[in-house]
Amino acid sequence: MILPAEYAARMKRLLGADYDRYVEALARPPVRGITVNTDKISADEFARNFGFPIKPSGFSDDCFILTADVKTGRSPFHHGGAAYVQEPGAMLPVIAADLRGDERVLDLCAAPGGKTVQAAKKAAFVLANDVDYGRARILAGNVERMGFGNVAVCSHYPDYLENAVTGFFDVVIVDAPCSGEGMFRKEPAALGGWSEQSVAGCAARQKEILVSADQMLREGGKLIYSTCTFSVEENEEAAAFLVNE
Repeated sequence: MILPAEYAARMKRLLGADYDRYVEALARPPVRGITVNTDKISADEFARNFGFPIKPSGFSDDCFILTADVKTGRSPFHHGGAAYVQEPGAMLPVIAADLRGDERVLDLCAAPGGKTVQAAKKAAFVLANDVDYGRARILAGNVERMGFGNVAVCSHYPDYLENAVTGFFDVVIVDAPCSGEGMFRKEPAALGGWSEQSVAGCAARQKEILVSADQMLREGGKLIYSTCTFSVEENEEAAAFLVNE
């Protein structure tokens, strides 16, 4: 994989001596995971009957790692809403939220729905939103397939929602639109869309989203912020901005 010169220079500054290990990792196949809908089947029963090679994730009992490059979309477990294929790293934000069962959760940038699926298993209510109406329809289809009755799906800009549900949610999950640097191994075409301007534009949008997200969070609630990118502007600096605000 040939990285843009500007991007390579950024990563060398960020990673230092670990840069070569990062480049080596880009040459390895992406890792895929699967999360189990425990409303329909226990994790143990799923592992015994799924029929594809999997291993425990190590970070959640209902999350597994696929150990072979197999297509699971034709599996009855997929069609019956008992399982959802999801990147292992994408599972971590909801796990970090440590849901107990009585929370009202907002998944603000929710499509295609992996985090919504995870949250719905453990929360009292989930509002799943995506500003892109087409993606919101895909999100709604996944929620329907999984059979959740405690999820509502909508498609609004965050600043519209903040006026409707100010201070309402116990947990707000923001898996923000980003420059996608973490997707290069999975989707090499994403390299063509990367630029310094893209990073700056995403960082500005993320700050706006975070301000709205904070308004919808009740006092003492949890805000979970994640991206699939490495840039400091979109991660550490975004978090610092919100804290300073």
